[in-house]
Amino acid sequence: METKSGIETGFEAIQRGMETLKVELAKKDKRIQQLEEVQALSDLFRQVNTYMGSILDFESMLDMLSDVLVGAMGVSACAILVEIGESRQVKEKHTNAASQVRFSPEFFDIVARVMGVTQTSLLVNNLERQSIDGFTKGALIVFSLHRGTNRYGLIAAHYDQSGMITKQREEFFSLIAGQLGVYFENARLYTQMRESAITDGLTQLRNRAYLETLIKENHYRGSGQLGVFLLDIDHFKKVNDVHGHPVGDVVLRAVGRLMFEEVRRLGGRSFRYGGEEMLAVFADQDPVVVSQCAKTLLMRIRSEVFQTEACVRFQVTASFGVCSDTADKPLTEMIQNADLALYEAKHTGRNRVVAFRDPVMPNIKMSEQ
Repeated sequence: METKSGIETGFEAIQRGMETLKVELAKKDKRIQQLEEVQALSDLFRQVNTYMGSILDFESMLDMLSDVLVGAMGVSACAILVEIGESRQVKEKHTNAASQVRFSPEFFDIVARVMGVTQTSLLVNNLERQSIDGFTKGALIVFSLHRGTNRYGLIAAHYDQSGMITKQREEFFSLIAGQLGVYFENARLYTQMRESAITDGLTQLRNRAYLETLIKENHYRGSGQLGVFLLDIDHFKKVNDVHGHPVGDVVLRAVGRLMFEEVRRLGGRSFRYGGEEMLAVFADQDPVVVSQCAKTLLMRIRSEVFQTEACVRFQVTASFGVCSDTADKPLTEMIQNADLALYEAKHTGRNRVVAFRDPVMPNIKMSEQ
């Protein structure tokens, strides 16, 4: 039996020592890399937190966060589902425009069911073993966005390669999700205050002050078509005198609701112009469509049945003045023309839609629709 020489034995010992040293150095390198990643993510989080804390606009907030996740975190795709009240939208961003991965609302519904009520996150570091709604490769992480009992949606990030979500990255996503809950709560409160400032408290339509702001900012000046109609509830004073002002308020709220539904359906805005008058403004809409909207709204108002506490049932009608022109015409002038058409409607029997025709002479009647 051959025996190893002292040189061979010593050489093997050196080799074992070298291997041990390599392992130790690799461990140190890995720890150093982890520490560097922690430091980098910590710095990034502070920057994001400082900047996003000053943003109160949802769109700007989501754009900025998407840029951070795709640019700084190296994700291949990310998306944020925002659920505020009845509003539900998905903000999505990809590093590769040809990517087949898509974050649909259905995807978030499935994830929400998987997470259940109690879980605040979902992590799948190898989607080949556990795929989720079209996500079959790489790694996926999803966090719930909430503040107290208010849940605002979900944030999801996808990596093309498996195992990319380190503990440090998971902690970063968790911090971002937690802070987003705070940001969303602030943005929600800001939105409520802003909505309150530009909304009529009774009808919930936009108020006259907001309309004047839009006019001052030339919001409706430009190319294309512009259309407006002005409505006035017929004999509204009689409603107040006979049934009382609370019943009159019920009528105003109902007409405002009907108007909002019809005008929004065609992409227009509704305003309470004053008293029982309400105004609709349409950008880039065919004049025939604007007039048809007024006719449809009139029919819906006619069909609405009101009832007092004394079980007295009654109905109301309305008069409409319509004006359409090119968008280089000042909106104030178009409203004045719609008011002239409304005047004609009220003085030719009410309960009708009258369109403005230019030029209008005192002895020439306008066009009844």
